Amino acid sequence: MTPSLDPQLILRVSQQLHQHDPMNTCCSVNDGMEDEYTSQAKDIVRHLSEGVPLRDALTRTFDHWFWEGCLQEEHRQSSLVALLASLSAVVQEEDA
Repeated sequence: MTPSLDPQLILRVSQQLHQHDPMNTCCSVNDGMEDEYTSQAKDIVRHLSEGVPLRDALTRTFDHWFWEGCLQEEHRQSSLVALLASLSAVVQEEDA
């Protein structure tokens, strides 16, 4: 089963992106920036609804919004692993 374009799922994905802040925008430490990654969350959920695996959905989205390979940079790897784990849990909850 693939996730729907459920607004709650988009919100939960956006919250995880905000918390992990993979592009180091400092949004997670600044009030009022909770929606920093909402557009990316929408794209990730859309990719997932099309059957794209989570890691690929995340990579495609960030390659589009930022630059190709941005999440593959060495200094982002620990954040990427943590983000994938938290997003995987969110998506699995959606499937349950």
